[in-house]
Amino acid sequence: MYDATCSILENIIVDGSTYSQHGDVDNAYKSLTSLEFILILYLMREIMKITDVLCQELQQSWYIVNDMLLVCSTKALIQNLRENSWNKLLKNVTSFCEKHDIKVPNFGTLYVASNDAFVTKKIILQ
Repeated sequence: MYDATCSILENIIVDGSTYSQHGDVDNAYKSLTSLEFILILYLMREIMKITDVLCQELQQSWYIVNDMLLVCSTKALIQNLRENSWNKLLKNVTSFCEKHDIKVPNFGTLYVASNDAFVTKKIILQ
């Protein structure tokens, strides 16, 4: 569905009826084709997989002790995702981005968010 959605947005950007529509859709397309969007999408999918099991069990359970154990195990699974699954998640996101020609920065390089060129040059020279 990702390719189809991007294709539709591209068509609207080209054939949209108003300049406002062009701009709105162009912004949506840029967001949809960004690394940040894809990363959040994949992260949400992983969290939803974990919490879906909890929700399904809570709807059928009548025992508070069992429910508390389910909540604890869900918390542990999310903590495990946070501590041990980052590389796998990043690999999946990178693979998706490469497949869809989305720029992925080199995470091993130095990056400084600054408007001051002097600060950037000083860090690079060090």
